[in-house]
Amino acid sequence: MHTLLIVDDEYFVREGLKSTINWAACGITVVGEATNGKDALQKVAEFSPDIIISDIKMPVMNGIVFIEELNKIKFDGEIILLSGYSDFDFAQKAIESGVFAYILKPLRNEVIIEKVKDAVKHLEKKRGEQSILNSFLQDSNLLKQKLLADCANGVLPESEAATKIRLFGATLITNGFVIVGTAGESQSSAGQTPLLTLAGGILDRLKDERNKCFCVEDLSGFKIITEEDSQEKVHRIVLNALEAYEAENGCPASVGISVRFETFTG
Repeated sequence: MHTLLIVDDEYFVREGLKSTINWAACGITVVGEATNGKDALQKVAEFSPDIIISDIKMPVMNGIVFIEELNKIKFDGEIILLSGYSDFDFAQKAIESGVFAYILKPLRNEVIIEKVKDAVKHLEKKRGEQSILNSFLQDSNLLKQKLLADCANGVLPESEAATKIRLFGATLITNGFVIVGTAGESQSSAGQTPLLTLAGGILDRLKDERNKCFCVEDLSGFKIITEEDSQEKVHRIVLNALEAYEAENGCPASVGISVRFETFTG
């Protein structure tokens, strides 16, 4: 079942929409109603409706401002606007704001039902596409992390690594330093989360210096590859991050820094 919020300052319009349409037969549950946009925003936060049917001309907050507020909070449902005025400016603003449909009063139930059913179909398609995109992005991120780990551990030849990394819009770091971090004995039973804050501290300091860098993690710790060309600066950055980490967590960590490499092979 999909959910519906009805927003109109006219009592008889709200009652008519609720009681004269068999919403259950349409696969719809009316979860609430509101008399203006301000009240409706609270209902949206409370019920997260899939579909909103809203009037335009309302006191306190009209339908156009209401939609603008919905856009600010990234409402992902569908909006159907009602108006008693054949007003092109209102319709244009509604369309620009991303509403699904614009219906003129007086209302006819068959038109409302048709538009709501169309909105549900559109919403299901949109959410289905978003789900596929989210899965793709998640899989892509996992593939990218695996690729970076293979590069850091020398599993891939440099030429192959550079080609594959470009597929993700990145470039291979061909010279710089490798920073390796491992947990101290007192942390081994506490999990890796504190150690990863150390990696984050080092990365933040490197990025503040406008350095290209990336980090890969495994069960033993982390490995950061940076294009920074000053060994002294890398040592200073790591030392500052390590001091902050040990002061905050009260446990030691081991960090090693490689000599500068000209061709990274792991």
